[in-house]
Amino acid sequence: MDFNLTREQQDIKKAAREFAVGELTEKVLEWDGNEQFPDGIRLKALELGFAGLTIPESLGGPGFGLFEECLVIEELSAISAGAARAILEPWWGTEFLGSLEKHPLLEGISEGRCQICSLSLSEPFTIDSKPLEGKFHFVLGTADIFFVPAVFKNKDGFLMIPFKTKGVTVKRLTSKLGLRAWPGADLDIKGIDVSDLDFIELNGFNIKAWQVSALRQSAMAIGIARGAVYDSLSYTRKRRIFGQALADFEATKDKFFRAWQGIEMARLMVLRAAGDWD
Repeated sequence: MDFNLTREQQDIKKAAREFAVGELTEKVLEWDGNEQFPDGIRLKALELGFAGLTIPESLGGPGFGLFEECLVIEELSAISAGAARAILEPWWGTEFLGSLEKHPLLEGISEGRCQICSLSLSEPFTIDSKPLEGKFHFVLGTADIFFVPAVFKNKDGFLMIPFKTKGVTVKRLTSKLGLRAWPGADLDIKGIDVSDLDFIELNGFNIKAWQVSALRQSAMAIGIARGAVYDSLSYTRKRRIFGQALADFEATKDKFFRAWQGIEMARLMVLRAAGDWD
């Protein structure tokens, strides 16, 4: 497979890499240690044009696809996956909003004043007369609106649940094993009257949410792997054994070749899948 990026895609990828190196490299350890991520960095990424890529044009966004976003996810994750997710996730799910020209709950989404969290479930909620209840783990703790997969009158779609809805509790996660800069949380929904919520009909939303989640996580994993290879290569060039750099040994070169080969194969598969999804 051969992907020839357009000039615009090349510019997005380059801008994301320069931003990651210039803005994240020296601060990620501090952010991970404090388990906090500055909102100004997220808004700066949005202003530079590589965050919120999938916001549809009808809502004031650039209207790019998942392919372009996977390019950005990899570049940011090569420096810090936690920072990458903190920057980009507030707009994950906007790819499903193309049919909406305007919605009061989504006001300001293209300016970064509204953050969303799109959930994918093993089984969507079935909306009936009962109050809505459920627990969700590892959601975006700073989200203003949660997209929850649901079925209403045999129609697929999702509920838009504002953070301030009575019965919604968000508990911030601390001391996470990884992604420490990302504001992860647990979401508890209890006793919500579904008649007060907006249901957006979208055929196959839950499976589509699973698909885009898998692609984004895969792009993130590729970035993590690439960053690890770069760090390892830097070390082996400095480490000397028997009078020469460790990187100069044939066995070391072979290991790096195999590692990079695996990364390249994974990248091609993810980009092909993202292009097909778009």
